[in-house]
Amino acid sequence: VLVSTILPMLGGGKFAEAYAMTPDGAVIAGRSDSPKGPVACIWFMDGTTGEWVIKELGALSKKNKDAVATGIAYRPGSAVGELIVVGRSQTNLYASEAFVWTGNASLEEDPEESYFYDLEYILTKTGAGELSGMGSEWILEEATGISAAGDRIVGYGVNPEGGGEAWLVTGFPYDVPEFTHE
Repeated sequence: VLVSTILPMLGGGKFAEAYAMTPDGAVIAGRSDSPKGPVACIWFMDGTTGEWVIKELGALSKKNKDAVATGIAYRPGSAVGELIVVGRSQTNLYASEAFVWTGNASLEEDPEESYFYDLEYILTKTGAGELSGMGSEWILEEATGISAAGDRIVGYGVNPEGGGEAWLVTGFPYDVPEFTHE
């Protein structure tokens, strides 16, 4: 039986866009407009009502909200949350930077089980960026996808010479990052 569903928007929003889903289709990633601008979000079925609900993930800038989630994966064995979501967000410095969000498909979020960081920050602060050559001289503009295992992230950005370039992060530390550099 073919069934179509219109996914809900955030209150006060004028549009919503879906970009990716978990392999089982249970959680969808995208964005929804809000009174403060478009924000990254996920949709999932509410266990009590059986209806699709929307959860705002946020943006990297508190003022200039313009964010979209473009990839999503389950994270088996993770000590943080069940999901890892990637995308892009406007920041105070750039029109677009890659982000990573982790958390659960729940409307109640435990702050110890979720985080929302820019990807370059995680790579630089954990030391992974230095090992890969993608340190703070890169501008990682957008994470466009994530592997089903949650350990590989792809996207594009600006390299240290100022050219546009595709990138791949492998072995992403998807638990709470342990920052080794200040």
